[in-house]
Amino acid sequence: MRPPILACLFLRIAADSCSGERYPPAGNGEPAPLQRLREAQIPDVLSRLTNLTITLPEMPEMTTGVSTRVGGPAAARGQPDSGAIPTPHVGRMDLNGIERSMNRYGFHVVENAFDSEWCDNVRRELSRLRDRGLLTKEKVRLATLEANSTSANPCFGHIFPPYNGIKSLDLVKNGTYQPPPKAGVPSLEMLVRGPDVSTLLLSLNARIPQYRLRGIQGLRVRHVSRLGSGGEHLHYDAHEDPERGLGLYLFLGKNWTSVNDGHLRAHPFPFKARDIVPKFNRMVLVDSRHTMTRLMPSTPVVSKTLKPTDGWWVCIWLRGGKAMPPQEIPVPRSVMASLRFLYDPKKRLLVQRVITMDEVLESMLEAFHAPRRELDKAVNFYRTITLRLEAAFPKNFIELMKTHLPLEPLPGTSA
Repeated sequence: MRPPILACLFLRIAADSCSGERYPPAGNGEPAPLQRLREAQIPDVLSRLTNLTITLPEMPEMTTGVSTRVGGPAAARGQPDSGAIPTPHVGRMDLNGIERSMNRYGFHVVENAFDSEWCDNVRRELSRLRDRGLLTKEKVRLATLEANSTSANPCFGHIFPPYNGIKSLDLVKNGTYQPPPKAGVPSLEMLVRGPDVSTLLLSLNARIPQYRLRGIQGLRVRHVSRLGSGGEHLHYDAHEDPERGLGLYLFLGKNWTSVNDGHLRAHPFPFKARDIVPKFNRMVLVDSRHTMTRLMPSTPVVSKTLKPTDGWWVCIWLRGGKAMPPQEIPVPRSVMASLRFLYDPKKRLLVQRVITMDEVLESMLEAFHAPRRELDKAVNFYRTITLRLEAAFPKNFIELMKTHLPLEPLPGTSA
């Protein structure tokens, strides 16, 4: 078999160059190497390369990813083929300051968390689910304190009342993706089943390793109507499922302001509650075991200039280890001696339940749509157990806690 012409010529030129030989110009003034290349019938070689056919082996389908086009599996579920799906771009997420926020307050706010075009895609796909009637009234399992005990460990009641005006759909349960029937949410499917999850977990574990995050436990989408919607009761996310370690709340709704309400209220005990205004592509990370949260009701707004769209809360819960509550308590020096008790994380959880009892009970009455008898039974049970817990502390200590708590967040902090 004859060696290729071009290869022989370039090898000859390289060898001559290394030997230091200089080529004298040819009779027409052209250097000898260029003359040789010109005489080598290069067009014939190129024509043979052009007609060359290369057959590649068929690549097996990836099991950890999903199709990046709507015309893939999503089309089989009735989704129109509209071209390539934008990627979430998790690697661009700005997590600066998350270590301090999570260690002090148990929550952190991220602006422009994902790619805006991807967020728009998610919002449109969720609107199609709503139009097809695939959302249902959300029901939750009420959590209470253990009876005959002062323990902070929750036990689960047997009442599953639906929320007033909140419709939702679970897309991931116990780590398993559950596609909606005859519909698709390819953008969210790309997030939960593609490589972005690994990227997100690596970034979070590098910054807040105490949470020991290890995968998605659940994903729920909640519809927030521009005409007004109900809210949640004040709770810990881990009470619904103890595997939850960190909650990610992403809001997708255009033209929302504080006038529309629908805030996400976080209780970073021992500090005052913080109401986080819903904003498009704003994400709130919350400690699922130690920071209480509540989605507040939204109100209809009639305005010629302000025309908000329906909003969505995309709630993603990550599995986590048994991390302790936020360890750093930036208590003002003026009350540090009186509040030294709060430096014990376990005792701080017990005090939090006593201090927040009234708001928890009030939120339960506002949030749930259930037979009054069943709801009153749950409220009375929670009150009875919490009062029993309060009685386990010295009376003067509880009075001191109620006098000083909750605290104002320190100036210059993100809470």
